[in-house]
Formats: sequence, C-alpha cells, structure tokens
Amino acid sequence: MSPQRLKNTFSDWLHLLDGPRNKVFSEIVGKEDWGRLFRLLMLVLVLSGAFLGAKITLQVLQKTAINSVLESPLAMAFLIVGAMLGVAYNGIALLFGIKLSLRKSFFIILSLGLPWVPIFTFIDTIPSLPPFKLIGVIFILSHLVLIKPVFNFYQGVLIITHCAKWRALTSILTPIVIFTLLVLYMFG
Repeated sequence: MSPQRLKNTFSDWLHLLDGPRNKVFSEIVGKEDWGRLFRLLMLVLVLSGAFLGAKITLQVLQKTAINSVLESPLAMAFLIVGAMLGVAYNGIALLFGIKLSLRKSFFIILSLGLPWVPIFTFIDTIPSLPPFKLIGVIFILSHLVLIKPVFNFYQGVLIITHCAKWRALTSILTPIVIFTLLVLYMFG
C-alpha cells in the first residue's frame, strides 16, 4: 500500500470515529466499497494488536486489502460477526418498519463499528495496567465511550434509510435494553 493510501485509510478511520456525517461513510456504504472496508478492517487489527502485543504490523497493510483479509483468520472472524450482526439488525429493522437491505446493514455495522475496536481494546486492557490511584474510576468512566458508537449507528441508519427518527431509535435501543436486562438477570 502506498504511503498516500495508508494516510487515506487512517483518515477514513478517524472520519468514521466521528460518525456517519462525513462523506467517507456515504461512500463506503452507498457504493458498498469492499476495498475500503477491507483496508479499514486490517488497520483496526493492526491498531488493536498494538495494545495486545500481537505481531500484526503495518507490513500487512502493504499487501492488497483482499489478500490481507483472506490470510487473516481474525479478519475473517470480524466479517462473520459483522454478517451475523447485519442479519440480526436487518430482522429487527424490518420489525420496526425500516426498509434496509442485508448488505447495507452489514456495511453500516462494520463501517461504524470497526473504528471503535482499538479503543475498546485499550479500555479492556486498563485493568491489567500497573495499579494506580483511581484506576477503577477511570475504567468505569471509560465505558461511557460506548454512547458514541450507538449514536453513530443511529445516525447512520437515519442517513441510509431516511426513516422516521423514532423507528431508528427504537430499533437500536430495544435490542440493547433487552440484552442488558438479560445480562443483569443472568449475573444478578
């Protein structure tokens, strides 16, 4: 990958962290741009691996995006999980009267969810840091970051489907609330 393409991939990552208002989101989802999605996926794996000490380096980005993804079992796992979440949300969206194709739901979920993986990986490693004052408070407060990707997903659904705001909001919050209640029930 050329240095310019690497900069463009980092730029896509930062724009997608900011939300779907940027044209990057419309280009990836609207055109179903597999190349950009695969480059984003490999960048996310490199950034996440940096926290975990994995041996995924920027050299993996030098290969073509499709080869990098096909050679990485972890990248394939992300695609499979993205497809599973896409199928699940697609069914939920239909229940709430939102017309959304499975492909669009897959691209919305991955393009808005993948950029957050390195950040959540870092948050997950906070408890393993050497102890310091307020580490517990920092760990708990860092989970407030979860609000932004949910809001981004809500905005992304609105931008792609042009549905009523209440439909998009309830289609996203209902599964989150049900999942939260199930977790609380199971571990409470």
